[in-house]
Amino acid sequence: MKKTWMKAAVCGLPAGGALLGGIFPSEAADIRILPVDNAKFWAGARFDFDVEVSNAKNLQSVDVKVNGVPADKFFGKQAVTKDLGNGVTSYRIDDVDFSKTGKIAVTVNAKDGLGLSTASAGYEVVQEKAAKKAKNVILFVGDGMSLQAREVARILSKGMTNGKYNDLLAMEKLDHNAVITTSGYDSLVTDSANSASAYATGHKSVVNAMGVYEDSTKDPFDDPKVENIAEIVKRTRGMSVGIITQAESTDATPAAMIGHTRRRANQDFLAKSYLDAYHRPDVIMGGGSARYLPKSVPGSKRKDNDNVIQDFKDLGYTFVTNSKEMMAAPSDKPMLGLFHTGTMNVYIDREMLKNPKVLKGFDDQPNLMNMTKKSLDILSKNPNGFFAMIEGASIDKQLHVMDWQRAAYDTIEFDKSIEYAEKWAKEHGDNTLIIVLADHAHGISISGTYHERDGKKRVPKPFGSMRTLFSRHSRMPTTMASRITRIPM
Repeated sequence: MKKTWMKAAVCGLPAGGALLGGIFPSEAADIRILPVDNAKFWAGARFDFDVEVSNAKNLQSVDVKVNGVPADKFFGKQAVTKDLGNGVTSYRIDDVDFSKTGKIAVTVNAKDGLGLSTASAGYEVVQEKAAKKAKNVILFVGDGMSLQAREVARILSKGMTNGKYNDLLAMEKLDHNAVITTSGYDSLVTDSANSASAYATGHKSVVNAMGVYEDSTKDPFDDPKVENIAEIVKRTRGMSVGIITQAESTDATPAAMIGHTRRRANQDFLAKSYLDAYHRPDVIMGGGSARYLPKSVPGSKRKDNDNVIQDFKDLGYTFVTNSKEMMAAPSDKPMLGLFHTGTMNVYIDREMLKNPKVLKGFDDQPNLMNMTKKSLDILSKNPNGFFAMIEGASIDKQLHVMDWQRAAYDTIEFDKSIEYAEKWAKEHGDNTLIIVLADHAHGISISGTYHERDGKKRVPKPFGSMRTLFSRHSRMPTTMASRITRIPM
């Protein structure tokens, strides 16, 4: 993966002569400051501070100042200077924070046998106050949910009359709407780990990473960490945390709310990490039981014989494996619900087609509406409030393979879950903030003809002639569109 370094001017040249035509001399030592330049911090949120110096010739000293004060004195902690064995020297102070709001200036001087190299980074520390404080926060993430995915879901679920939509999706009726970008600091095109991590921490990262800034080592677990939302609300407010998804519960989006790794593929590590008290979710729902089962169990994807499911049971968690067990489980205990060894099946396959070859024995998987309902029942027992991340995971997974019908139905299921959450919030005092996001977007081409009878109310086959809505390579007959009323509240 490409590393982001800050090239600095080389000493030993006369003033004004360090640059020639805007090009830095090749002998200059490279300095990288983590967190990166232009990072934004919530006052009091914790992070690891790291400066890496590479390409130095007989490195003699590294002088790091924060707002003009030596970094160790500024943070009140001793810095650890370490040769990483890969030509890089690290100057690091872990688990620090900026307690006051305002601007932060970091300057680094690295002196070696060739002279002095310099680099700088600027930060902003904020503590914005909302006009109205929320007791609970529900973050809905439609993975890969583009504007086109929403439009397809709106067409199929609401219909059109005389060229106008009969209604909007629940997510489109929220008080505020905006369009955002989700690029990381290493790539214009993000992935779910990187973008979800930005939502969870307030910090940009790199592709495949979550809760960390990428350092120069090969170890995916030693990168400088930034505190995430689960850790902040548990540490500062004693709130409960819920992670609800249709993907594996250790997949990129849910794991980014909890974990810290440069490699999202380390899902066995992430499952074990969920047990750590400082960020342990009170509710975990999704697929991916293979990441929790010991290596000795057939189908396990762990590399050790840790039985993470048993570890959760030992902590008092109710463990459920299907919809019936989930709905019958007590609401006064934390829950681990794993409904598939891998990613849960999508709505069309779970609720409509029910092909045994596709379901592979997992024929009682809950829908996202009931997962939302049960999770809120459990999390709301905490008088301090809760944070819940609820993901419509397979919008993305189906758009990857251009199965637009399945993506559309999962978008509608996702929207129905939002509709339920809004109703729940109103019934429970309206002190719950609901946020709906996409972590990135998949494009969909919508083309074809339209007849005025399409979408008419009380017409037996309201979407019958919209057969060119999707690609000719689509894998589901258009008659399925008329079955949308089967999605329950």
